[in-house]
Amino acid sequence: ANIGSLYLHAINWAIAVFGRTPFGLRFVPALAGSLAVPAAYLLARQLFGRRIAVYAALLLAVSHAHLHFSRISSVPYILGTFLIPLEIFLFIRALQRRSSFSAALGGVVLAIHFSVYLTAQIVAALLVVFVVILILARQPLIRRGWRQAVVFAVSAVIVALPQLAYNFDNPD
Repeated sequence: ANIGSLYLHAINWAIAVFGRTPFGLRFVPALAGSLAVPAAYLLARQLFGRRIAVYAALLLAVSHAHLHFSRISSVPYILGTFLIPLEIFLFIRALQRRSSFSAALGGVVLAIHFSVYLTAQIVAALLVVFVVILILARQPLIRRGWRQAVVFAVSAVIVALPQLAYNFDNPD
């Protein structure tokens, strides 16, 4: 019910490529679980430095729950362990470096996430709250990087438009 069409298409593609085998069925979650480790590293490095980033990546790599859910296809939220840190990393990087490219890429990743699982709605809300807090605290980060925040939001909306139009037409 809450599984996005992009996730189902990715599973279908993997089955078409690798056959109706456990490997074909489990390929996408395993890939996402594997990519979550470097994504967690990137986010932690951006926020806390290299040493903490290595610890974060190691802890995720040996986490029992992460390993378990990375090998089954019935739970699409494993893709969130890859997409969420990547979205937040690109957003913060865009603000800190005033990089419109990182902002646009982060918006695209968030829009893709909307077609995978409903956790994208939570991330979007958290980013809005984060920006509001930056504005209220009068942080120089948002004063210098407001254009990148707009680029992030606009690119996410543009790429998500087909999914949003479908959702509007089919509210069930």
